[in-house]
Amino acid sequence: MKIFHFGDHDVARTDIINANISSSYADTFLFVDIELQCEATISLNQEDSLIFMEDFMQQVRAKSTTH
Repeated sequence: MKIFHFGDHDVARTDIINANISSSYADTFLFVDIELQCEATISLNQEDSLIFMEDFMQQVRAKSTTH
């Protein structure tokens, strides 16, 4: 099980039920809010948002090669 460390929070991948992404190509920013099974939402800073998105993209790529 993958555990993310965001600030003072340790979040298991399996606890994440949704992610909302705010981004701007022109301003070069990307921020992610993750919604957890406990009905909490964590707003990630840009550095943590990038870590989350890199992991998410790896999952998408892995899944697309198996189908």
